[in-house]
Amino acid sequence: MRNDLFWLMMLLFATVWSSCQRSDSENGGTDTASSGTDTDSVTDDTSGTPWVYGGPRQQAIGSIALVCDETALTSSDCAVGAPTPCVPKAGKILCTAVVNDGAGVNEYTGVVGIEQWGRGSGVYPKTNYELELRLADGITENPVPILGMGKEEDWILDGSWTDRSFMRTDIVFDIFKELGGDTHVAADSRYVTLTFNGQPRGVYRVSERVKRDDDRVDIPADDGNVGTNFIVKLDNDGLITDVSVGANVANWQPIYPSEGKISGSQQSGIAVWLANLSAAMSAGTPFERLNMSNVVDWVLMNEFAKNLRTFDRGWYLFKSGENKANLIPADADMSFGQPDVSAEGWVPHNQMTTYLLSDSAFRSALVTRWAQLRAGPLADAALTQRIDDYQLALPVAAINANFALWPIDQLDLCLEDDLYTTPEVADYAAEVAALRQWITSRLAWMDANIAAYQ
Repeated sequence: MRNDLFWLMMLLFATVWSSCQRSDSENGGTDTASSGTDTDSVTDDTSGTPWVYGGPRQQAIGSIALVCDETALTSSDCAVGAPTPCVPKAGKILCTAVVNDGAGVNEYTGVVGIEQWGRGSGVYPKTNYELELRLADGITENPVPILGMGKEEDWILDGSWTDRSFMRTDIVFDIFKELGGDTHVAADSRYVTLTFNGQPRGVYRVSERVKRDDDRVDIPADDGNVGTNFIVKLDNDGLITDVSVGANVANWQPIYPSEGKISGSQQSGIAVWLANLSAAMSAGTPFERLNMSNVVDWVLMNEFAKNLRTFDRGWYLFKSGENKANLIPADADMSFGQPDVSAEGWVPHNQMTTYLLSDSAFRSALVTRWAQLRAGPLADAALTQRIDDYQLALPVAAINANFALWPIDQLDLCLEDDLYTTPEVADYAAEVAALRQWITSRLAWMDANIAAYQ
């Protein structure tokens, strides 16, 4: 295998799952940029950032009321079991939305463009949506800060059909963001109840999209038009498919500049940088181009969650000027014991981890950093408190109403992958209890095995 096909291997790792049966025991974005100033401060410090937990991010569940003209809806794009008619899969339709903060304040009342969101999640009956806030003309973007998150127009309504706890991705993203300032980026989110044309649709996570913005990925504009400042996503398809970065398998989707706006010189510059990263990885010098402190935390948080998509697809990479690049984690709905996997063992390794682990400083940093995290955000008590805090915004009445609409025992992960098994739980309380127990077991196993990570 050619060394410069390192990225090809990222999508080829394999693991053996049991057959599809019940067990007893799916963000892109546009390149809209704010006028905020650059505050990027990428470093290679592996000593660890002091961790300060700020307490509950949300103490009351919000709400979103969507109203759409029935004539704009469709019956052809609806998943099996989803209410019909439904929002189209491609091509935003205009609706109105009222966003309430849960304390009685309407933070947004106005026009939105909306379409279905997600690829694998499109087979599930609880639909996810991509939402764009717009002015009354129905065309102009209308960035607004909602639910304590930064001013923006692009949002995701994630129904968390595959994560019955509603907390898996938030645990990974929220802790990761707290670990390293501008070098540690992940989408923010809040919980809401959703109604659609007056009908309840259950609990949703309102999530940011990964994009260049002073409240999201804060990097300078690529004014030189040469691909020096960029955000890319590793996915099944993408504009950058040069053989040097993956040949028809490891495709890179430009997020900033977006596929619709990227110039030829920007595309070429990004492709060359990715090819040089591949060469550095195969030469055993990955951290000439990657920020080690960021990658250490990225690997440890995904291993802690045992995220099945860690090295597969859906994660992002961003670079600012001459600074080293940083990684952004992928959604973690397939993690923390879901599908039904043991709390023991590492996420299946591939060529990527082989190259990273060839660096002795990286191996040492993993062990040192794990001890720091276990004394801070990954301490047993800290994680217990974090889950308790999420529960403040997931009240019993809202949870019961959600699972009255979407019965908790109807989740079937085989709809997404026929090799996945679905843990059985009787109710939401059992789901949260199982999540807590799996985390406790995972922490203990990693404590005993991190020194031999390989």
